[in-house]
Amino acid sequence: MQNKDNNNFWIVYADLMAGLLFVFILLLSAIVLKYIFIQNELKLEQKHLDETRTLIISKDELLKSLNDELMKITISLEQEKEKNASANDYINKLLADLDLGKEKNNELLKNIDEKDAKILILLKNLEENEVNIQNKEQKLKELINRLNAFKVEYKKLKDNKTKLISALQEKLSNDILINLNSGSISLNASILFDKAEFVLKEEAKKNLEKVLRKYFDAILSTPNILANIDNIVIEGHTDSDGGYLYNLELSQKRALEIMKFINTFYKDQKLEKLLVAVGKSYNDLIVVNGVEDKQASRRIEIKLSFSNEQATKEFEDSLSKDNE
Repeated sequence: MQNKDNNNFWIVYADLMAGLLFVFILLLSAIVLKYIFIQNELKLEQKHLDETRTLIISKDELLKSLNDELMKITISLEQEKEKNASANDYINKLLADLDLGKEKNNELLKNIDEKDAKILILLKNLEENEVNIQNKEQKLKELINRLNAFKVEYKKLKDNKTKLISALQEKLSNDILINLNSGSISLNASILFDKAEFVLKEEAKKNLEKVLRKYFDAILSTPNILANIDNIVIEGHTDSDGGYLYNLELSQKRALEIMKFINTFYKDQKLEKLLVAVGKSYNDLIVVNGVEDKQASRRIEIKLSFSNEQATKEFEDSLSKDNE
């Protein structure tokens, strides 16, 4: 029994060793195959490595070239950045100007809207005024017609006044010279009165009476002249020495003194009704070359106030304003 067990053991052992040997052979075959495969792989890797080395050399050259290009591109990019920065600044400026322009445009649009509203109001007013203009044109035509008619009347009055003054001067001959525009006479106050006095000098009365009597005779004895006179105004004038009120009182007293003197020698109711005494102070000075002539300013003027003379004067003033 023991021998049988021993035989079985050795049989199993022999099988085991045969199995191990077979496994060993398989492993060895596998190792050999692996070695052959690895050698082939190594050859391929070597070839690939050689190719890679060549490629690496080419890559180095290419890399250097690329680095050079990169440097150029970098420099170009920096230049472009600078240009872009300048462009950005310019764009920002343009945007700022655009914003300012927008504000101005908005303000302008606002102003335009306001002006449009004003224009609409003006157009409405214009439409309303067209009717008024037509009415005014009609009134203007009427006024022009009236003005033309007044011009005719004015010319008649002017011509009539000129004729009356000429007739008066002719009647006085050359003994008394009158103003051919107004028919007035001017008397030197220094001859008639002492300085700052209003009482007539005795030595002046005789000659004054002679002049005034002839002057009034010529007026009162000519019906055509007398019919066209409203008043005979005695005006007292002073120079600019002294205050205005003082000279006003002095000029009034002198004019009244002349009027009283006339009544002493010329008794005529028609003349009394026509005479008026007025003080003018220094309101109407006589100026020569821009300088006051004090002696000429101190005077008594006897003026004729013709009928419709005020209307004629107003018309002349109106014409003067229109010609300015």
